[in-house]
Amino acid sequence: MNKINLDNVPNKSGIYIWKNSHDEIIYVGKATRLRQRMKQYFKGMLNSYKTATLVEEIVSFDYIITNSDKEALVLERNYIEQYFPKYNILLTDNKRYPYIKISLKDKLDIRLVYRVKSERDKNSEFFGPYPRGYGARKLVNLLLNITMYKKGLPYLTNDRKYWEDQYKIARNILTSGTSKLITDLSKRMIEASENLQYELAQDLKETIESLEFNKDKQLVEFVDNRNVDFVAFYEFEGYISIVMLFYRNGIMLSNKEFIVEITNSLEESTRQFLSQYYSTNVKPEEIISNIMVDSSIPIVVPQIGNNKKVLNLAITNASDNIKLKLEKFMRIEEQTIGAVNKLKELLKLKKIYHILMMDNSNTNNTLPVSVIVSYRNGIKQKKEYRKYNLQKTNRDADVEYMRQGIERYFSKETNAIPDLFIVDGGIAQVNEAKKILADKNINLIGLVKNDLHKTEAIIGLDGKRIEITDVFLLNFLSGMQVEVDRFAKFHHAGRRINKTLEGSLITIKGVGANTEKKLLSHFKTYSGIYNASLDELEKVVSPKVALKIFQLFEKTK
Repeated sequence: MNKINLDNVPNKSGIYIWKNSHDEIIYVGKATRLRQRMKQYFKGMLNSYKTATLVEEIVSFDYIITNSDKEALVLERNYIEQYFPKYNILLTDNKRYPYIKISLKDKLDIRLVYRVKSERDKNSEFFGPYPRGYGARKLVNLLLNITMYKKGLPYLTNDRKYWEDQYKIARNILTSGTSKLITDLSKRMIEASENLQYELAQDLKETIESLEFNKDKQLVEFVDNRNVDFVAFYEFEGYISIVMLFYRNGIMLSNKEFIVEITNSLEESTRQFLSQYYSTNVKPEEIISNIMVDSSIPIVVPQIGNNKKVLNLAITNASDNIKLKLEKFMRIEEQTIGAVNKLKELLKLKKIYHILMMDNSNTNNTLPVSVIVSYRNGIKQKKEYRKYNLQKTNRDADVEYMRQGIERYFSKETNAIPDLFIVDGGIAQVNEAKKILADKNINLIGLVKNDLHKTEAIIGLDGKRIEITDVFLLNFLSGMQVEVDRFAKFHHAGRRINKTLEGSLITIKGVGANTEKKLLSHFKTYSGIYNASLDELEKVVSPKVALKIFQLFEKTK
């Protein structure tokens, strides 16, 4: 640490990258003046426990000069998303709220999505986030009924102008305030009832009731009809309590809460939080907050008026029961990061940040699959999960399928090399995995289950059995086993359904090769066709054929 010379670092805009003794990136930051900012770490000017721990690990650094602060913001976020540095803020929020996505390409498409980033394109708009219990799925079904059907039947046309008009109708409904939406849906409910469309009328009634319930819970009505997020930060004992209030068209649609640890300074941590959060969520037109930081979204810090009133409400919620919130956060950390540290001590390893775990699944040795789940700092990283269809074998199936899976994963250079690789199995699986990974210098262990299929021991790095006595570690490893088992069985079930349905579809009268091709083009897989609703099938084929497909597959569910 003392040998690091920062004198030759330019005082220009860019990002700085701290590395440890393993040449791993452990922190990425942005600075307007790189040299000045980097030297602050070693002069004790960034006062937090986590900063001191970070500085102890720093052995080397890199930096990249950018043309502007804006460019540095984007580059910083990209590096954090790619390398998951252990000292950067990594959000662990698993409570994904849904968005309604409307798209217009060849025709209108309306659906509920939970991952905005992977769904984002120039032909789509997103509305939300909607809270649980709001009735977002029912609202999607209503929009489909209103825009896709005429007199209860699907309207099939390639008329671009027609679909543009329907797009505007759906958009107008979603952008109207809650009061106007309730009024509009009430009129449609009466019309549906008069037209004897009782099922649609009932759906409209239930949606209206849901909207009215949420409207009654409204805390403060925001007079501005733009899409605005209020974000309040409250500092407490080295941590930040964060409350976000999402206002859409003047109504508070939903809210979220976070606790994050301060890495170096309050401003730096809040800036990185906003950058990371909005990289995977819809950006508002404006953020109203009590802290001003660099952001790709305009930020306003109000002093008076209604904005200040709403923000004060968010600050009150951020500070309310802060000790209890922090205790809950610490318990979660103990169950994740704490458990990983205990595993590190048990195995006598210098670090365990990135863990992969593998499992296989098959039915009577048919349609075998292998999957890998990924954890960083004790947290699931679902975008790093991998699944493979395997070749059937006549030798020891568990061992052979694990070999195939490992070879498939490590044959792709873009797949990350973990600090620890875990196989869900005993000594036979561990020994086979060690043979395959002999030239890769990867730490490898196995997990052993008892007769009740419960995790009870580890096959250690030396091949010896280690009993697990720590409750947090046992629960963490058991949770990993449940997750990898779930993922393996889910993938295998999908493959089995596809195989079963592949021969079933063309037995239906009216479904020939062209219809099958059309269905697969729309739903992507046989499993997608199998799980489609009658309404979804009717968008692709005639109502008569759709009903036959739906009834055939409904019998097998």
